[in-house]
Parts: sequence; structure tokens; C-alpha cells
Amino acid sequence: MPPARGEHGALGMEIAWRIKTFVVERGLGKVYGAETGFTLRRDADTVLAPDVAFVRTDRLPPPGQRRGFMAVAPDLVVETVSPSDRSAHVTTKVLAYLEAGGRLVWVIEQTRRSITAWTSDRRARALLGSEVLDGGDVLPASRCRWTRSSPRSTEPPCAATSPAMPRFGQECSRHGFVLP
Repeated sequence: MPPARGEHGALGMEIAWRIKTFVVERGLGKVYGAETGFTLRRDADTVLAPDVAFVRTDRLPPPGQRRGFMAVAPDLVVETVSPSDRSAHVTTKVLAYLEAGGRLVWVIEQTRRSITAWTSDRRARALLGSEVLDGGDVLPASRCRWTRSSPRSTEPPCAATSPAMPRFGQECSRHGFVLP
């Protein structure tokens, strides 16, 4: 697979940073960046490397077993779709994560400015407009409103429905998900 292009890499890093901040503040587990291999199946080995992955502390392999590919399915996977990715290939990867024990997969399509959240029961939910991206029981109390803003949009990137609405990070305007 060729290296990621600029926007793809920047978006993956932005999302990884926000998830990592949330996870570290709460001591929930480990966040892994692109190119980290996860072994999802043995015999005919299946190793995938998502753009961002999160594994809960109680599911992490012992430290000595983390030097090679991770022998656990991530609890959360974030895949940023490249313009050259085929829909069927992305869906195959999503199902492989879920079948191996993954609990939540977020598929981000920059060109369509959409996010699809897949859950362990194989249900997919497309987020429209300014809906809330929710970490469910994988990232408890992590909810953030995102927008499909254009460069000319004056709409804030994240808008809490109430002052008490939990969200990624400390400031809604700095930590909302915005697809460029």
C-alpha cells in the first residue's frame, strides 16, 4: 500500500491526538497510530493496520508481547478512506475487525465528508450534518458533535447540546471533529 497523502495523514493524526488525550486523562488503555499491525486471525494470518486504534487496559497483552504485531483486535478502530480505496475493500476490513472482537469502527470518508460508525453487532450508522459521534461503552462519556463544514463555514466545529455534555478534550471549539 502506498504512503498516505497529506490530508489523510493529517486527519488521522488529529483524530489520534484527540482520542489519545481522552484516553490518557482517564487511564483507559493505549492508543496506536497508523502502521501498527494487529493480528486478527491465525493460520492464514490476517494482520491489519488501521489509521488509529484503541485497546482497553484490561485487554492489552503483557508488555513483553507487544514488540511484534498486537495479538488482539482493537476495541476502537478508525479508518480514513483514501480516494483510491474501494468500498468493498473497506467493508471487508471493517468486518474483519468486528469478527475478531473489535467493538467499534469509525470509517471517515473525507471526500464525502461523512463518518460511518460500525458496532460489534455489524450495524452501521452514518452520521449526518451535526450529529453526535459517540464512543459508546468503548470510550465511555466521549461524545462530540461534528460538522461537515466547508472552509467558508462559520459554524463552530463542535457544539455541545448542554454545558454538561461530555466531549473529547476540554474545549469544544478545539476538540470537535471537523472534516476538512
